[in-house]
Amino acid sequence: MLRRSLLLASLAVLVASGCGRKGDPRPPSRPIPAAASDLTVLQRGQQIILEFGYPTTTTSGRALPGIDSVEVWEYSRPLGPLATVESVALGDPEDETARVSGEAGEAIEPSTSEAPAPVLFGGIAQVTGDQGSSETAPFGAAKETRPESELQVDSREFTGAAQEKLTLRHNELSSAISGARIFIRLSRGPLDSESPSARIFAVRTTNGEKLVSPFSNRAALVPQKTPAPPEDLKVVPGADGVDISWTQDEDDQDIAGYRVYRRDAASPHYGRVLRTLPATSSAFRDTTVQFGNRYIYTVTTLLEETQPVIESSIGEEFEINHVDRFAPDPPRNLVVFTNATRVRLLWEGSAVSDVAGYRVSRRKVDGEFKPLHESLIGDTEFIDSMVEASTTYFYHVVAVDLAGNASTPSEEIEARTP
Repeated sequence: MLRRSLLLASLAVLVASGCGRKGDPRPPSRPIPAAASDLTVLQRGQQIILEFGYPTTTTSGRALPGIDSVEVWEYSRPLGPLATVESVALGDPEDETARVSGEAGEAIEPSTSEAPAPVLFGGIAQVTGDQGSSETAPFGAAKETRPESELQVDSREFTGAAQEKLTLRHNELSSAISGARIFIRLSRGPLDSESPSARIFAVRTTNGEKLVSPFSNRAALVPQKTPAPPEDLKVVPGADGVDISWTQDEDDQDIAGYRVYRRDAASPHYGRVLRTLPATSSAFRDTTVQFGNRYIYTVTTLLEETQPVIESSIGEEFEINHVDRFAPDPPRNLVVFTNATRVRLLWEGSAVSDVAGYRVSRRKVDGEFKPLHESLIGDTEFIDSMVEASTTYFYHVVAVDLAGNASTPSEEIEARTP
């Protein structure tokens, strides 16, 4: 009986250990770069510029150490004749319905689907994923547009028809990286007004193990003839920012506005636009600058109201070394309170944000102003206890900023001790 019990216990241990056995080890997930989802395109003069964020994760969501190449793929699709978007009635824009009139004059009701197909307004469109996005034409004006079907490119059609346009590696890839973004410049190529084509792009990236990411979202545009860049660019640093001005081209009726760009002098790329301004503008103040940096500015001209952007080439560029040489505003409303042993001074501080402190100076009737202390005062109050009874003094206060620039003196004030 005892032997039988021991045998049953041994069998139970074997069964239990068999149930806990692990399966065959799984291979680690491969570090395939995730597909870029933020690819954008714009035309700047003779160049087409693609931009997207530097990949940081794999398809499984893990951290990606880096990439060693970027592939640019392009699908060029011929376009049909232009149509016109019209407004049907003036009144409340929310109650108006746009119609598209083709060559035959038929009316086509706008799409009511939740994910409308991409539309080309002013000759360009942005395509995201298989469905994309659309822009609506402004009411009250006719505009040329493209039929929606011309840019309905799904992933299978693009994969089957696109060709590899360019591959960036090594130094070419390094020079295309600016911060956390990648900028790729392509030639616009010759324009054919009779047989225009939409140029549809996507990118792929590879890591050090030659593993290729899926295609990114797709971005498309129809290259256009661009306006001339602004002239007479002037950039003037100031205490409150940098003033940029230029000359308008009053003869070009297709101008929709201007774009102001700024880059660090050490960077080869202009990043995101600093400000987009209407066609009536000819000046802008950049208040986001920081002292101690070197900047390069330029301004481009926008063609009509297009999305994504078609703009002029970069014309004049202006570099500045933004050093703080600007004195702060002087203190104001200086007042004094006196008794036989001291003079108390109060004032309103300088309005600028980089004031390091204040310096108080004093003189007698026939004397010169001399500072009353060595280090700067961080407050807007000072007590002069080195006074004599029955004596007249004159005071003024100077503001000093962090760069050591001193303001003009405040208005001097008279104080007579009892």
